[in-house]
Amino acid sequence: MLLTGGHDRPEPRWRSPASFQRCRAFGCALVGLLLGACGAKTGVDAHAEPDRLEPGDPYEDPLGDPCSNPDQCATLDRCNPRACVGGVCVEDNPIVCDDSDPCTRDSCAPATGECDFSPLTPDEDGDGIRAPLPGFEPGAPGSCGADCDDQNADALPGAAELCDGVDNDCNGVVDDGYAYEPSMAPPVLLSMGEEGGLGGISYADDQFVVSLSYNVDHQQSQLVGVGASGEIGFAQDVALTNSDSYAGPLVWTGRVFASAWEDRRNEDYEIYFNRFDAAGNKLGPDIRLSASPDFSLNPDVVFTGSDYLVAWGDRRDGTFRIYGQLLDSDGVIKGDINPLLTPDLGGAESPSLARGTDNFGLVFNSQSDGKRVVFRTVSSDLESLGQLVTLSEPGTSGAGVSFSDGRYIVTWGEYSDGPGDAVWGAVLDDRDGSVMVAPKVLTGSTQFVRSHSLLDFGDRFMLLWAQWVDDTYDIYTRFLDHDLEPISEPERLTVTAGSAVSPTAAFSSDGTIGVAFLNVSNGSPQVYFTTLVCR
Repeated sequence: MLLTGGHDRPEPRWRSPASFQRCRAFGCALVGLLLGACGAKTGVDAHAEPDRLEPGDPYEDPLGDPCSNPDQCATLDRCNPRACVGGVCVEDNPIVCDDSDPCTRDSCAPATGECDFSPLTPDEDGDGIRAPLPGFEPGAPGSCGADCDDQNADALPGAAELCDGVDNDCNGVVDDGYAYEPSMAPPVLLSMGEEGGLGGISYADDQFVVSLSYNVDHQQSQLVGVGASGEIGFAQDVALTNSDSYAGPLVWTGRVFASAWEDRRNEDYEIYFNRFDAAGNKLGPDIRLSASPDFSLNPDVVFTGSDYLVAWGDRRDGTFRIYGQLLDSDGVIKGDINPLLTPDLGGAESPSLARGTDNFGLVFNSQSDGKRVVFRTVSSDLESLGQLVTLSEPGTSGAGVSFSDGRYIVTWGEYSDGPGDAVWGAVLDDRDGSVMVAPKVLTGSTQFVRSHSLLDFGDRFMLLWAQWVDDTYDIYTRFLDHDLEPISEPERLTVTAGSAVSPTAAFSSDGTIGVAFLNVSNGSPQVYFTTLVCR
């Protein structure tokens, strides 16, 4: 409950009737004009009755002024009426708005004197259940809301669980009791030109949207919409410049897409940000985030429900470090410009972000001591940095981080003279970054393993990775619990003529999982799309 019965007083252009009384009493018409006591209103008849206040007039609080009639104590603030008592303006029964509900913001409207009791938390999806306060779990004491996903009207406590990639009943588990298998439909080519690159995948308005890049004369970043059955819905270029730009990560907020990417319109590579509607149309001009005399590369972006955080590596001071930037939900830069997220470590590259309960998890590769995986927590305002936690031995690649159930799950691969033989993972507490599950192998031993991603199911994760088999790479999947113990055997998703690598996945609204990946044939990578279906 917040009491906001008062209001900010406007700077008066002229004074209240009581002020004119004082001017008349002391004969200070000229002095009043010089000092502002009688304000900018000139030609006032010293013997005339004071002007009456009208709605919309600026005013001064008359409390404590001398008076001889009630009009001299008039105020437009009906929440704080004044009366003339004993020749002085005094308070006269101010209105106190209090509904004794800690989940409302209690206020009084000065223009009407009416109380308003507004909920502290929103119901963005209109399902009748409000979101929790920031930092609270849905339905927890003091949370003021129980909706586990306020961007989705199909997710609310007590709803029936469907196979749709949503935690419909808000029990923390997505698609309880369902399993997934390859659709067996032929993969769909999404990119064009000589070379494709893959940024990310999301879902909105009955289609998957893939962030990719293609090469026709130069590298061009693009958003491509594709249906679950493989039909192309749209293809929209992201960076509308005649310079190289590379695909970046993609997030869907429930209303808009957002992406950050690197492009070379400023000679060196800089990081740009924009928002897009569900058809890939830009919602404003590109926003340049970095300002480095050297390269800025490999951005990642997360959405908190109210803000975006973008992090990237750049070499503005001679060594790569991780920088960040907060933007509000409209894409307006907020807070400090480019706060440094690794001031205590040089050679930091390729950040990955996840949003925790009330902070961020940041993981990156540290080049300074042999390319190790390093993790830290970052406060929501980016002003407080947690301890650095080194998780791997030297020689790693492709570190990523996800969040579920109060813990960060960090995964990475190995690379020295070539790809290692496994994907590794560790679990860290989101409160202090302490290690809950020590680094362990997640995929089992094979000859070569490279490029992986995670898809969160609430009580478990789907791990996707590229594994060497039959003299080529193909995509495999398996489920892991929150302690990174396997709960399914590896399952092969693709059988390709080339090498399938770099898988990334997203849920649809009907239970289908869309998977975008790179297929490398004759040395040229291209972006393809396939699906897993619910059973």
